Amino acid sequence: MMRFKINLTDHPILSKSLWSLLVLFVFEVGKNIPLPYTDAESAIKGAYSIKALTQATGGNLNQLSLFSLGNGPWMTAMIIVSVLQQSKRLGLSKKPQRVMTQIQFGLVMLIAALQATVNVFQINFTTDTDLIKFENGVVLVAGAFFVMWLSNMNAKYGIGGIMFLVLANIIQSMMGTILTVVQRASKIPAGLLMIIVGGLVALAFLTWLSVMMDHGEFRVPLRRLLIDNRYSEKSYLPIKLTPANGMPLMFAMSFANLPVYLFAFLNHFLPHNRIVLWGIVNFQLTKFWGVTFYVGMIFVLSMMFAFINIDPQKRAEEYQHSGDYIPGYRPGRATEKYLRQLVWHFGLFGAVYLTIFAGLPMYLAVGNPTLMQVMMLPGLVLMTIGFGMMMLDQIKSLMVQGKYKTLL
Repeated sequence: MMRFKINLTDHPILSKSLWSLLVLFVFEVGKNIPLPYTDAESAIKGAYSIKALTQATGGNLNQLSLFSLGNGPWMTAMIIVSVLQQSKRLGLSKKPQRVMTQIQFGLVMLIAALQATVNVFQINFTTDTDLIKFENGVVLVAGAFFVMWLSNMNAKYGIGGIMFLVLANIIQSMMGTILTVVQRASKIPAGLLMIIVGGLVALAFLTWLSVMMDHGEFRVPLRRLLIDNRYSEKSYLPIKLTPANGMPLMFAMSFANLPVYLFAFLNHFLPHNRIVLWGIVNFQLTKFWGVTFYVGMIFVLSMMFAFINIDPQKRAEEYQHSGDYIPGYRPGRATEKYLRQLVWHFGLFGAVYLTIFAGLPMYLAVGNPTLMQVMMLPGLVLMTIGFGMMMLDQIKSLMVQGKYKTLL
């Protein structure tokens, strides 16, 4: 009888897929581990925007569990660290990676503690004491760090990188929203139903447009000295039409929660302060100023991620050291200036594109919390397509890698 032995290391896609499935399984189990002293009816009171934005970043405040905070604290900390590294005065860009990791972990702890503190004061516990609130706060912070660890494990061993769990949660959220609309279709007036059908058609068009935008790129010709002359003319630097991809939307959703949490935290110490009370009300995603802040974050982060993904200064230095060059531009500052102009133009185009399709629809939900999750669908679709295309690119590279055998 013949015996077949399968070595998973010879099948990188299979082994990485199994790792991702394991990470997803652990994540789903953690989402169903309830917080201590809570029952099935316990939930965060009100805070529609916090619930919706947390769900879009891997958490779930509608079902209180170990992983209710999701990846929100981690992503917010990553944005803050990225902004701080851009400052030349602080000199953080020259710090060792170990130091930057410690700073980021400290920010994750601070933001997670802030969010956990605000949330535990809004939960109806079966036994309500300060000690129980403290215990639940610790559990929520620990859960946020565990989700961060799971995301890093998936980035190291699985498919989809650190955003895999966020993507899984987004798909669940989108399917739940669409299913709710379909279930209520019989009770919806005919006119409104036609609007909903039109909206679904618009989402389908947006999906097609997002795929086309992801494939569109501007190719900057490169001359590489170390490549055979027969192939040197085929070398180029690709710059996508939307260089930031869907990353700004996810981080904007995470960052948009920070002012709400901050004002809610201050309210415990300054319950009658007018500025604090104004901030609690107006920075919700169902208010004009809250939506404006969210839309502004989409635009700013789109520009920032465009320059992070294609760092003109770094690339110009790499070309100068390797001897590669862009025809018509001298190595060094001239090359950097040319690349910076390209990134600025395409980054601006991508920022306007994301702002129009993912940000502006949110103004329709101002004053109407029931429409908020529906108006978030375009942004969630853009995020899903962006991350999905990134996963496909990773799978394609693994397929190419699997065709090569080791020499030893």
